[in-house]
Amino acid sequence: MKKIIEKFGVHIIGGVFVLALIVAVVNLRSSAIERWVGDPSQAWFIDEETGEESVRSADEIPPLVGASGLPTVVQVVKFIADNESEPVTGYFVKYSEPVRRRADALPANVDESRRLEVLFPGQFIRSPAAGSQWVPITDAQAATIMSIPEKSPGHPRMQTFPKKLKE
Repeated sequence: MKKIIEKFGVHIIGGVFVLALIVAVVNLRSSAIERWVGDPSQAWFIDEETGEESVRSADEIPPLVGASGLPTVVQVVKFIADNESEPVTGYFVKYSEPVRRRADALPANVDESRRLEVLFPGQFIRSPAAGSQWVPITDAQAATIMSIPEKSPGHPRMQTFPKKLKE
């Protein structure tokens, strides 16, 4: 063993160093995305009148009542790439009143796919840009609003959620 260390010691130490460096780089690259992957049972919301952002249960169906007492709180869909430290707002989401009522009437233990099936026809989205208009999810313009460009080549953005709220 002593002869092996004397003969290959520098190589062993170098190999361990390279391995530690690879592990550190992988951890650094993944830690940025892990900070924001978050909890899909939570969602970001924004009051369109006040601009105040909040985190609520993803089960809440917007628009919700805002500070003014009007239904001005909508869901915010955010995205992040592995080379970004903060998520970017992609678009806002709300639902028509008839669809909200139908979804609210579903049993609490309903299958998530059934809930989404009820919500989909009444879903509206809009760009976060000032003055943008709400469009039905089925409108051709919706695809443009929902297409989120990469920040840089090779770093696609993925949908992200808020961090898990402390209970």
